[in-house]
Amino acid sequence: MRPWRTGGIAGACGVARLVLEAALEAELTYHLGYSKHDPRGRRPGSNSRNGIRTKTVFTWFGPVDVDVPRDRWGTFHPLTVGKWQRRSGGIDELVLPLAAGEAEREETMRLLSWAYRGSASAALLNDIADMIRQRMLPWHRRPLPPRYAEVIFNRVRVRSVHHGASCRPVHTVVGVADDGARSLVGLWASTDRPTAERWYEIALALRGRGLLGLDAVVCEAFPGLALELASV
Repeated sequence: MRPWRTGGIAGACGVARLVLEAALEAELTYHLGYSKHDPRGRRPGSNSRNGIRTKTVFTWFGPVDVDVPRDRWGTFHPLTVGKWQRRSGGIDELVLPLAAGEAEREETMRLLSWAYRGSASAALLNDIADMIRQRMLPWHRRPLPPRYAEVIFNRVRVRSVHHGASCRPVHTVVGVADDGARSLVGLWASTDRPTAERWYEIALALRGRGLLGLDAVVCEAFPGLALELASV
C-alpha cells in the first residue's frame, strides 16, 4: 500500500483530484441552488459562481492541486476542503471505492456519510455521488496504449482510519511501462461473482479500451484465472 500513500503510481493523485473537485462542485451547486451555466446565475442581485482558486491539499495519496470554486457573495463554505484547510476532511481516504466503476449506489452513499460525519444532508450526499460518477466516467472510458511491459491485477480493501468506514475490495489494474513507470489503468468495484470471472470481465474491458494483449500479468492465484485470462 505504500505507493498509494506516496503518490508513487501515476494517475492516483489525478483520480483523487477528480473526486475532490467533483465533491466541491456538487457542494457549490447545492449552495447556490442551480447548476453551472444556469440562466439564474446571470440575474442581477443573485449569488453566482466566481471562478476558482487553486490550492495544494495534502491527501492520502500525496499533495494534490485542487481547483476550489468560489461564489460572488463569499458565503460558500465547503465541507470537502474547508477555507484555509490544507488537508481534506477524510473523503480522500475513500477515493478508490468512490471512484471505482460500477460501484453500488448504496455503498457510495454509506461511504460518503462516513466521510462527512453527518455534516452533509442526504440530498447533498446524493448530489456529490452523482457528480463523482459524472466526472469519473470519461476517466473510466479513456483509451489505453496497446501494450504495457507488465500489468498488475490487485484487490485493495480500503478502510478509513478516521471514520472506521470499510468497504468491499476494489479491483485495481496498474500498467508498468518499459522504463518501469507505473500508471493506474483502472478501478472496478467488487461483485458477488467469482474472482476469476471478475478479472476476466475487467480484462475484456481493458481490451475494449485499446489494450491489445496481456503479455505479462502479475496477480494473485485464483482457481481458473489462468484459463480465463488466456482466452482474452
